Amino acid sequence: RHDGAGNKYMKLKYRAMMMPWAGGAASLVASGLLIEYRFDDGSGTTLTDYIGGFNGTLGTGAADRPDWVAAGLDFVPANADVVINTTFADTDVLGAITICVVTQLDTGAAFRAFIGKCLTNGGSNNPFDFRTSNAATPLLTLIRANGSGGIVREYAGQATTLGAYRMYSVVCSDGLVQTAPTFYVGASAQAGSLVGGGNQNGAVTGSSASLRIGRRPDGAVQMDRIIAYILIYSRALSASEIAQNYTTLQSRLAPRGITLP
Repeated sequence: RHDGAGNKYMKLKYRAMMMPWAGGAASLVASGLLIEYRFDDGSGTTLTDYIGGFNGTLGTGAADRPDWVAAGLDFVPANADVVINTTFADTDVLGAITICVVTQLDTGAAFRAFIGKCLTNGGSNNPFDFRTSNAATPLLTLIRANGSGGIVREYAGQATTLGAYRMYSVVCSDGLVQTAPTFYVGASAQAGSLVGGGNQNGAVTGSSASLRIGRRPDGAVQMDRIIAYILIYSRALSASEIAQNYTTLQSRLAPRGITLP
């Protein structure tokens, strides 16, 4: 394609998309980074992964697509999601992992989906499901499971903040369902607390599910507003590395009108 002066620009745009961030000196932690969704495509039906090529498709149809807004993707439409259909190796997320999400939640009293690779609830909630609880002020929640043994453990962390942007992260130090994760709001850490019973032990197992943003495949857990950034690592980040990412994203996202306190 050409602009009005006859200059080709699509190749230049593609190259710019795949280049490292050039908006200042601040940098994300690079070691172990599997996926980086910047949510800056702005239009179309593709969510670009700047690291591993795991691009996502917006919705299964027009009615299921989240809306592009200045801040990222708005998941207001019912059943809106992003599905990553390209092959994403379970082996990369069965052990230690870190997930960081910049989002704005608007309402509580319902489960809110960030990102997961799972089929449904319980023993099929493997290898991971990062979401909130259904409290009036939702709590950060992570579920990991051993699908072959029906072993599942759910952990809760800090309360989310409704109506404001925050960076929420979860860090798992190994691939055992019985090992509690650490949750972060910004750079503030809290050890995860076991929800309900669950005294079985086992290793996290993979599943045939696609990586999915904003909605669990069974539709029981859905996002309600905006997601602006997602990072996935194949290792456990330290507290200082979480703080580095937080500082970097404060700077990167400010031009989009996003303030991370």
